[in-house]
Formats: sequence, structure tokens, C-alpha cells
Amino acid sequence: MKKKRKPFTITKKEIMEAINTVKPSKKFINKQYINGVLMTCVGLVGIAIGAPHLIGLGIFFLVMTSIQSNKEIIKVYEHHLETKFSALASANYIKFSDLKQVERVSDKKIFVHYMQGDKPKKFRVPVHMIDEKEVSHFLNILDSKIVAVAS
Repeated sequence: MKKKRKPFTITKKEIMEAINTVKPSKKFINKQYINGVLMTCVGLVGIAIGAPHLIGLGIFFLVMTSIQSNKEIIKVYEHHLETKFSALASANYIKFSDLKQVERVSDKKIFVHYMQGDKPKKFRVPVHMIDEKEVSHFLNILDSKIVAVAS
């Protein structure tokens, strides 16, 4: 019989202000807005030829981008990390004691490995969404937390 995994919980004592937060870059937000406007325009032109389905997708892009533009996608707290890369995604909480390594495959591909219970997990840092300075600052924080936990 399988043991039920205890979900990650944060006590009131651990809820504090974030040490560091990462928001989507203006460059990423502008790209998303441009995509939404272009899809909506193509959809409006498509009405004339009987294919208006891109209007909905364009409006969806615009709404999701406006929601995402002011939200923090990564929050670093004293004892844990919170990630929420999309407005529709659920938040992911990772204790620093569960972090194992930060794998830098390339400048565009960075993975954070951690344990969830007894299962190894990883997530990809959305480098395309974040300014380069913020990425390096975030990775420095993670590296320092991994070293602190290891010692």
C-alpha cells in the first residue's frame, strides 16, 4: 500500500516578506502584447474570409499578459522559494533544504533540481521571461542557499 505524500505546508512563522522577487521583463510583456494585438487583427481580417478564430486567441493573449505583467513569477523567502510562471499555473513551493543543484545547460536553459518527498523533481527557469541581471541574481541566491543547506 502506497504511503500518502504529505503536502508541503508553510507555517505562519515561515510566512514573511519576500527577500527577493522576480517579475517578467518589459521585453517579454511587450512581445506578448504584440502577439495578442497581431492575432486579434488577423482574426478581424479573418472575419471577411470566414476564419475569425484568432480573435479569441488574441484576446486571450491580451488578457493573460495584462494579468501576468504585474505579478511576481518567483519569490524568494527566508526558508523557501515560490514559483508561479503563469497566471493560470498553480504556485509551487520549494524548501531550500530540498534543493539539490542548479544545472546551467546553456544561457537559455537552466534547471533547478530538488526533492519532493522522496522523488527527485526539477523545473526550468523561464530565462526568456526574465531580465539577465535578475536571472544571475536569482541564481546567485539559489547557489548560496544550496551551499548554506549543504554545510
